[in-house]
Amino acid sequence: MPFTQTFRKIRRSYRLGVAAWKLDAPENKRVALVDAIGLELGSSFLRFCDDLAEGNLIGRITEMRNQLSVELDTVLPTVRVRDNFGLDEATYVISVLGLEVARGEAPSAEKIVSHLREVIRHHKAALLT
Repeated sequence: MPFTQTFRKIRRSYRLGVAAWKLDAPENKRVALVDAIGLELGSSFLRFCDDLAEGNLIGRITEMRNQLSVELDTVLPTVRVRDNFGLDEATYVISVLGLEVARGEAPSAEKIVSHLREVIRHHKAALLT
């Protein structure tokens, strides 16, 4: 891959992060950074986040993100995983650029990662601009 293509991809990923900041915010206020891809988990999914746990969710998300990066020939932003005790315990929420785009219930980490893959593919244009 030529250097200019690689540089363009890195620059596009960097612009995603910069676009999240409000440039006109006063300096004395904290500005929230919007996550490109977010995954909020109900309390029953927290057991999947342990590295030693069966169905290691974080490892599966990293693996899926790396595979999609190769398939789509681009650098994908990281997925921010958070707990949300306001959700039902078996519910998860996927957000893109701070907006909820999917919600579901799943019995395993594999189902969550599969749904996350579909959402990223569906919203790739928004993530890569």
